[in-house]
Amino acid sequence: MNAPQVRHVITLALLLPALSVATASSQEDATSTFGDVIDVRVVNIEVVVTDRDGNRVYGLGPEDFRLRVDDREVPVEYFTEIQGGQAVTAQGSGGGDGLLPVYAAGETVGNSYLVFIDDYFAIGAQRNQVLKRLREQLPRLRPEDRMAVVAFDGKNLELLTSWTQSQRALERAFDEAQRRPASGIRRRVERAGGFGGFGGGGIQASRESRSQLERLTTAVVSTLRSFAQPPGRKVMLLLSGGWPTGTFTENGQPLVGAAQTDLTITRRITETANLVGYTLYPIDLPGLQARLDRAPSSPIGQILSAQFADNPLERLRVVTPDGSGALNDVIRLKVLDTLARETGGRAMLFADRLAALPQVVEDTSSYYWLGFTPDRQHDDVRHRIEVEVLRPGLTARARRGFRDLSRRSEVTMMAQSALLFGDPTALSSLSVEVGQVERKGWSKMAVPVRIGIPAEAITLLPQQRGYVAEIELRMAVKDSSGAQSEIPVVPLRLSAEHLPSPGELLYYDADLKLRRKPHDLVVSVHDVASGNVLTSMVVVEP
Repeated sequence: MNAPQVRHVITLALLLPALSVATASSQEDATSTFGDVIDVRVVNIEVVVTDRDGNRVYGLGPEDFRLRVDDREVPVEYFTEIQGGQAVTAQGSGGGDGLLPVYAAGETVGNSYLVFIDDYFAIGAQRNQVLKRLREQLPRLRPEDRMAVVAFDGKNLELLTSWTQSQRALERAFDEAQRRPASGIRRRVERAGGFGGFGGGGIQASRESRSQLERLTTAVVSTLRSFAQPPGRKVMLLLSGGWPTGTFTENGQPLVGAAQTDLTITRRITETANLVGYTLYPIDLPGLQARLDRAPSSPIGQILSAQFADNPLERLRVVTPDGSGALNDVIRLKVLDTLARETGGRAMLFADRLAALPQVVEDTSSYYWLGFTPDRQHDDVRHRIEVEVLRPGLTARARRGFRDLSRRSEVTMMAQSALLFGDPTALSSLSVEVGQVERKGWSKMAVPVRIGIPAEAITLLPQQRGYVAEIELRMAVKDSSGAQSEIPVVPLRLSAEHLPSPGELLYYDADLKLRRKPHDLVVSVHDVASGNVLTSMVVVEP
């Protein structure tokens, strides 16, 4: 067999939106999903129903709900009422594939709590105040509940504990979390030094603030994706250290071709959470920094209570009293509130942040579990979900939509997850070898990479002369500061004269152009015909 010897030149530009690609010739393991494409067959909707006084309403049946997707009514295929963590009624068409949690009456339903700690924007004292309370509140978890804890420092995601029901293991994880460095003061100094300012009806932020928020958003999305399939109800406690807010501009003008606001950037979080079935409970670590009148009739109260029914992710434009210093606080809180509302959760703001776990446990112990089978096209299109209670005087709180993720987007997310969580080589037989690095000028370097693809892992189809396989190649890099490149998707056609022997490798050569500093490199190969994904990670030294 003649193995393909193709050279491919890729320039990975960190922190720049443009990517130049030039082709030459021709307990439980929470991170086990790196090599799996998530197949969402059923969309689960957890619905909280309240009366006019805000009291929970129990005893409803599937006939009491109307479910619409993009204004079109769809049948409720699965229905379970949960009261106090136990299934009361169950109705549906099966769930034999194991993907839909349908429980028999009287069966206990556990919750899976995923804790994401933002060390990148958090100030240590503010973060530890909340972490200490969460540690003290661990006894509020029920025996059937489980929890995992992840922290992000702006460079890497660290798993402090995988899914566990051990209170001692969780206490150790929260103790370790409190000892971790926090970068929030540095972030605030950066903004004060010119990375952001007030004006134009909102907070104006530079490309750097936008990049930082995108980095944090990618970390949250990667965490949700990597912990996508625990049992029971899925809940994320999202500890936010105070993210950049407002409309992102450069020299007073919107960034060309970029997401323009904090809400549109963080929308990826709600889209992913809704797709894999997580309810978000953001916790505001800074707390309220300005003295505000939060009465419902006040400007601040009206902003915080706004529903944005027509477009819940529209730009938040506010006018606050002169000299109040309230704009940053209000927008920050409203962004967290929007993340919660879009997924059917609640934002833990003001004093609630110090009593978060008991409130979340209580809020997620009684609800209606509705399920339907979406008509998935895998086209990255967003779909709006509306849940209506047909009895008068009752209102529903539930997730508001999902994104029909394409296979291409899903595989790219897998590469991002591998890059942030660490080395996934144990999960793949993909061979990646880095050759002799060559210096290019003062700040760049050329890195030759040889990728060995196991022939048995891809689909080689017969053609008139030999065999051919269609694959997609992705290369993701992260430098020592945590900056990441855009991830190009390179379609390749591998050919062989004869069917390879078992264990034989098909080789592909690429040249990377990087900045002269250490990098983590994740290489992902997606076999289009079978859907198989091979991923490996290496370290590149200058």
